[in-house]
Amino acid sequence: MSILSGKFFRHAAEQPEKTALVCGGRSYTYRQFASAVWRSMAMFDAEGVRSGERVAVAMVNHEAYAAMFLAAAHRGVCLVPFSPGLPVDAVRILVEKSGARHLVGRTSFWKKLGGERLVEGACMTLDGLPEVPEAGGMAADIPEAERESDVPETDALQPDSLEADPTDSEASRAYAQAPFIITMTSGSTGDPKPVVLTQETKLARVRAHIQLYGLSSSDVVLAATPLYHSLAERLLLLPLLCGGTAVLMEHFTPELWLGCIAKQRVTFTIAVSAQLGQVAQLLGSPFVPDLSSLRCVVSSSALLEPHVRQSLVAKLDCSFHEIYGTSESSTVTDIDFASNPQKQGSVGRPLPGVDVRIVDGGGKELPAPETG
Repeated sequence: MSILSGKFFRHAAEQPEKTALVCGGRSYTYRQFASAVWRSMAMFDAEGVRSGERVAVAMVNHEAYAAMFLAAAHRGVCLVPFSPGLPVDAVRILVEKSGARHLVGRTSFWKKLGGERLVEGACMTLDGLPEVPEAGGMAADIPEAERESDVPETDALQPDSLEADPTDSEASRAYAQAPFIITMTSGSTGDPKPVVLTQETKLARVRAHIQLYGLSSSDVVLAATPLYHSLAERLLLLPLLCGGTAVLMEHFTPELWLGCIAKQRVTFTIAVSAQLGQVAQLLGSPFVPDLSSLRCVVSSSALLEPHVRQSLVAKLDCSFHEIYGTSESSTVTDIDFASNPQKQGSVGRPLPGVDVRIVDGGGKELPAPETG
């Protein structure tokens, strides 16, 4: 059992009927989502995916893909998520540079490839997955009538002990330090390069955010970006590892975002600044739904225009933070503008466990207030 999946399964054992995930208009309890995780593991096992191997995934926001993160963690598999809208040439480069041996996609993705086989290992299709059972144990016991040809049978699959310390095994320690997710980023160069993240790194980032924003099992956390982005991955793992509820939007519009917060009683979210710019334009409308559940909103990915930031702080009755970070480093600094309105030119303070230096072109550290 890995350090990530172990924490999730412990919550599933303690609160099996609590909502773990909301996606596509459907809610899944911890028991049901654990079944989906076992279903993904069974698929990996049936297709010969081994610990340490890399699996490229043409990922959309769907409960089966969300479950795949915890399944990969539990089996020591490394995922390489990417947009299914990538051109075939770009997919070819991604597979080559990431070292992916297996490939997962939906039928539409395979049609786009036109029969070209880009990997040495398994080519897996996730269309037609049976629904997550309404009841049952932690193992995904799929009724015969619901099984599809591309979904492995899982009747004999049994979960590991949920009482054991998830980090107290040789396999867990090995999984913690091995590649878990590879994110491809081009940054400012335009040349795709892999950013390799371990489970240990992901867990450290989750803990830093839980500490910074005071997240707990009572939080409902919204992810409104695609799962192949590190932001959505973080927002999925944050609540599942602290016993809360993850809400995953299939696609974003500002109207849907506001409606989702009201309907699901969302308490916390990190949104891309471009999304919040669109949201700000709607907040003056008399038809804005009840957003009183929100206690904290965080802006990410690019600097907000000052007038947009001021509008959001004024109209959202909650803490409003802005963060700076990169794909390689995750969040580096954070500032709460609701509490520090006079600091409009600041990117805030370093997160717990983060050290920041300002240096000149030669790497020499500079004193305040010099620019570097």
